[in-house]
Amino acid sequence: MASSKKHFLVFVGILLLAIFFRFWHITDIPPGLYPDEAMNGSNALQALESGNFRAYYIDNNGREGLFINLQALAIWFLGNEAWVLRFVSAIFGIVAVWGIFLLTRELFWDGDSQTQSSKLKAQNYNSKLKTEIIALLSSFFLATSYWHVTLSRLGFRAITTPTFSILAFYFLFRGMRRNSMVDFALSGIMLGLGLNGYIAFRFLPFAFAVPVLIGLWRWWNTKPRGTEWKASGIGFSEGGVGVVGEENSMPEAPNTCFPCAVVLIGIFVIATCTPLIMYFTEHPNDFATRTGQVSVFADEHPLRAFAVSNIKTIGMVSVFGDCNSRHNFPCFPVLHPFLALGFFYGLFLMIKKPTSLTFATLLAWLFFLSLPATLTREGMPHALRSIGMIPPVMIIAAFGAYVFWEKLFSDKKIPLTPPFSKGELLPLKKGGWEGFQNKKTTIFFLLLVSIPLTTGYLYFNVWAKAPSTASAFSQDLSELAMYVRSLPKETKKYLIVELDHEGLPVSAQSVVYLTNTATTQSQHEHNVTYLPRVGTLRHITLDDKPAIIGFVAFHDNALEQELERAFPSLIKETYGGFTVYSYKP
Repeated sequence: MASSKKHFLVFVGILLLAIFFRFWHITDIPPGLYPDEAMNGSNALQALESGNFRAYYIDNNGREGLFINLQALAIWFLGNEAWVLRFVSAIFGIVAVWGIFLLTRELFWDGDSQTQSSKLKAQNYNSKLKTEIIALLSSFFLATSYWHVTLSRLGFRAITTPTFSILAFYFLFRGMRRNSMVDFALSGIMLGLGLNGYIAFRFLPFAFAVPVLIGLWRWWNTKPRGTEWKASGIGFSEGGVGVVGEENSMPEAPNTCFPCAVVLIGIFVIATCTPLIMYFTEHPNDFATRTGQVSVFADEHPLRAFAVSNIKTIGMVSVFGDCNSRHNFPCFPVLHPFLALGFFYGLFLMIKKPTSLTFATLLAWLFFLSLPATLTREGMPHALRSIGMIPPVMIIAAFGAYVFWEKLFSDKKIPLTPPFSKGELLPLKKGGWEGFQNKKTTIFFLLLVSIPLTTGYLYFNVWAKAPSTASAFSQDLSELAMYVRSLPKETKKYLIVELDHEGLPVSAQSVVYLTNTATTQSQHEHNVTYLPRVGTLRHITLDDKPAIIGFVAFHDNALEQELERAFPSLIKETYGGFTVYSYKP
C-alpha cells in the first residue's frame, strides 16, 4: 500500500475520533441548556415563524446572525431540542479538524520534488512525509483537545471562529501556491463568513494581513526582474526542521497579479458581509455593544489590567485554566501537558526564525486572536474568548512535537517516522516497526495516546457527571421545560419570570426555547402565559380548567405565600430541581 494511502487511512481514523468526541451522547451531554445557548434557539424559532432571518440579533448584548440562522435550519429539520443547537457546533468542530490538516500541509509545503535538483532533493529528504506527519499531528491534537471538544459541544457561535479562520488561511495559501483566483475568492468568502460568525473574528484580518503583505512585497520585488512570484515554504534536513529559502519554494507557475488577488479577496469579503455592513451602518451603536462593558480600557489602570490578562491567558495554556465549567474542566490548563510542551517548544523555534512566511503567519495569528481575551478583564482566563487561538496553538504544537521527535532520534539509526505514519497504529508485535521497543519511542507514542484518553475520561466520566456541571447548564430550567411540555394543551401554564424592557429575559430562555414559546402566537398555541414578578396575582384566573404556576429562574418565598393565600386550592409539588403549584378543578 502506498504511503499516501496509509496517511489517508490515519487521517480518516482521526476524523472518526473527532466525530466520536463531538457526537457521543450529544443528546444528554452537556446536561440541561444554558440560557445564552437557548437565546440563540429562541431567536431561531422567531425567525422560522416570521421568515425574518437577520444579519444581527440584538438580544443578549447582540449577536451576529449567521450561526443562529444555521441553528434555525437545524431546528426546522430536527426540532427544538437542546442537542439540536449543539449539533451545528459539532459540525463546525469536525470541519475544523478536516481543515487544519489541509492548512498545515499548505503551510509546510516545500514544493514539488519533481522540479528540484538532486541536491535539493537530498536536502529535503523525506520532506513530504514529514509535512504529512505534522499535518496529521495538528489534526490529531485538534480532534482530541479538551478545549476544542468542549466548545464544539456548546450552542455558542464562537465555534465558527476556528473553522472559518482555518479555511480562510487554507484557501489563501493554496491560492498563493497555485496562483488560483478561485482559491483567493474562496478565501475572501471564508473571511466574510467568519466576520458574520463571532465578534472575536474581527481580529483575524490583522493576522491575515501578514501573509498578504509579505506576498505583495515579494510580488513587487520579483516583478521588475521578470521572475515569477513564489511563496516560500518550509523544508526539512536530516538534522532537523528548518526554513528553506526562495530556491526551495513552490513549483513555478504562471505569473499572477497578486495585488489583483488581494482586491478580489476584499471584494468577496465585502460581498459576504454586505447585510451585516448595512445593519451596522443603520445601527452603529450595536457594533461594539458588549466589548465596552468588559474592556481593559474601562479599568482605572488599563495597562496593568492588560498585563494581568496576558499573564492569565499565557498561564491558561499550562498552569491554571478557565474555572468556568461551561468552557473548560474547572481551572485545569486548556492543553494536555504533552501538547503544552510541544506548543512552547514550537513557539520558541518559530520566534527564533520569524522571517519565515509560515512562522510569521502563525505567530501573528496567535497574537491577534489572543486579543479578544487579553483586552478584556472579566472572568480571566477565558477559554471561550480565546477560542481563535486554538488553530495556531495546535499547529505550533504539532510542529514542536515533530521537531522534538526528530531531534530525539537524530543520533539513532532508526527511522524518523512515528509508527502511525506507516499505518501501524499499534506495532507492538515482534517484527513490527523497527525500533519501537526503544523506551523513548514507547514513551512518545504513549504520550500521544494519553491525549484522547485523558480528554475522554475527564469530559465523559468526570465533568459530565459532576453536579456543578448540571448547575452550570441550568438543568433545573430544562427539567421545568420538559414538565411543561408533558402537560396537556388544555392545562393553563402560568410561568412567572423577571420581565425586562425587552420582553422575556435571557434567564428564562431555556424554558422559552424548549417549550417553543418564543412568540405570542406560539405561546397561545401551547396555552402558556408568562407573567411578571410584580402584580402577578391579578393575571391569574383559575376556573374549570387545570392549571400550573411555575417560577422561572428565581425563587420568591413572599410571592409563594401570596399565591397560597389567594388560591388555597393550589397544591405545591416538587420535581427534582424545580417546584410548581398545580390546580385541579
